[in-house]
Amino acid sequence: MAKENPTDPGLQIRARLMKATSLLLNDAETAEKLTEQALLRLDGMEQFMSPEAALLVAKQLQMLGQASAGASMLKNCAEIYGDDPKVMQNIAKLTDDPTILSSSNAAADINRQGVRSYKGGNLVEARELFRKALAMQPKNISIALNMAQSLLHGADANPDAALLEECRRALNWWA
Repeated sequence: MAKENPTDPGLQIRARLMKATSLLLNDAETAEKLTEQALLRLDGMEQFMSPEAALLVAKQLQMLGQASAGASMLKNCAEIYGDDPKVMQNIAKLTDDPTILSSSNAAADINRQGVRSYKGGNLVEARELFRKALAMQPKNISIALNMAQSLLHGADANPDAALLEECRRALNWWA
């Protein structure tokens, strides 16, 4: 499959790590080279993987002795998908690091408070809560979209330039 999709960096990374994992016992040197290649590709990736792929890569990195790279992958996964309880459950199976596990919980709680304020019609409070949550997890697409929605809510044909700029900044990581 990796040969059929040479332009998919996520697939290339996963293929190298799977091969490295299978070679770990019989050919440690090749396994190490494949792991290094995967790490280089991972550093060069412009977009993050799906949560399922990221969790698999983190687990493989841990198995291959790359604990810090695995932890970094879990941290990014928590930052991006931290408002998804199932993803956080799966992250907790791979780490007990409180810095990885707790920051997403706090941001998700603040995001939920923002959603309640937004639904209650209190845009000023909702925006402040979304700003706070986004500061904690700037890569979290759900928080970024909630922020953008709250900024654009009720905007007419000529929305305020400052609000538009803040909206762009909130969504910039995903552009």
